[in-house]
Amino acid sequence: MIMFIAAALLLLLAVVAIFASLLGIIYPFAPFRTRNRAAKTLAVSVAGGIFALFLPIMSLGWEGSEGKSGTVPSAPLVRNDVGEGKVDSSQAQSNFQHDDATISTQSDLEPEPFDYDEHLAETKSLIADGDWKAARTHIDALSAENLMLAPTDEADIEALALSIVRPLPASDTRGNLDGYQFLSALVPSDETYSAKTSKYRRALANRAGEGQSASTASDHVLQKNAHELVWGWGPKKVVVKEGNLAVVLPLARITPLIQNAVIAHGLCSHSFTEFNLDGLKSIVILNQTASQGFVYEKGVQDCASLMDAPSDELEWRIAAYTHWY
Repeated sequence: MIMFIAAALLLLLAVVAIFASLLGIIYPFAPFRTRNRAAKTLAVSVAGGIFALFLPIMSLGWEGSEGKSGTVPSAPLVRNDVGEGKVDSSQAQSNFQHDDATISTQSDLEPEPFDYDEHLAETKSLIADGDWKAARTHIDALSAENLMLAPTDEADIEALALSIVRPLPASDTRGNLDGYQFLSALVPSDETYSAKTSKYRRALANRAGEGQSASTASDHVLQKNAHELVWGWGPKKVVVKEGNLAVVLPLARITPLIQNAVIAHGLCSHSFTEFNLDGLKSIVILNQTASQGFVYEKGVQDCASLMDAPSDELEWRIAAYTHWY
């Protein structure tokens, strides 16, 4: 708007100067005094008039180019105190931060590759610290990745566990039970570990006065006994309701291999321990969110045959009475 007013004033001044110059050429009055000076003034006035005419057009061109170069599509325009449009820099920065956050979130969603060596080192560290539950969970987690311990690594873990358990005094019932229960689950074929586990279980039960005399226990006792038998897998929850057992393990996914191990090498060992599970109707093994797992419909009825079954038969014997949760 200011540019238009200036152009109008300049044009008016040029018109006045042109008329004055023409009169000066006809009659050289003051301040021209000569026709030559009046002619020069006429030329300058005409040029000024032309400039005044084109000044608004040039102004529109400048504003258009500035508008194009200053546009920020991703940021809205807001009004300042004098009503002129300007870019909301805080909103633009927020948009850029949102884009960065989206890219970061997408990269975070990409799963990291499973590092077997790192996982093995963590397992050994847990054993060295005497955290048998977490160590057992670490080993079971390999099956979720469709992996298993290499024979040499299994031997190393066994040797490490023995170096911690053997020095324990016999009076440390819980420490011995935890250690040998871990070893029994690690090497199910070793009867020495199973016998040691049973020995310390009986000692612990006798000391606490928890021996069972009835052939069928109540839900409360079944739940307590089942927890002792699956302790090595570090269960998040063990619940028995109307004779139906549910075990929630701290694993993202339950595989048939995990289910078989918990049933055959954990719960079925009740037959030679003081932790009686007679009367258990079904066994449900679930993942950490209790959203996936398996239901074994025969409880502990077939434990004798399961414990005596070769490893290649164990899977189909359990699978025959198992369905998805």
